[in-house]
Amino acid sequence: MLAIVYAKATAPLVLRDHAQVAALFEGWDLIEPGVVQVPLWRPDGKPPRPRELAKISIYGGVGCKHAGTCDMRKVLDDPKPSL
Repeated sequence: MLAIVYAKATAPLVLRDHAQVAALFEGWDLIEPGVVQVPLWRPDGKPPRPRELAKISIYGGVGCKHAGTCDMRKVLDDPKPSL
């Protein structure tokens, strides 16, 4: 249903599974926890329970292009990091 609605939008949505999102990070050094469901990426509070996560299909991650130059503190603290 969602895919049908977005197929007609001016900015279409491309649905991807975990493996397809992870493939977008090839050549990048991922910051822990890697490619995960968005609520699991450094949650502020208690992470969602499995039942809640079953309803979420948005994956995300943060990576640095050059090996060994990724300072996680800088990436997470700087709103506009220059990586």
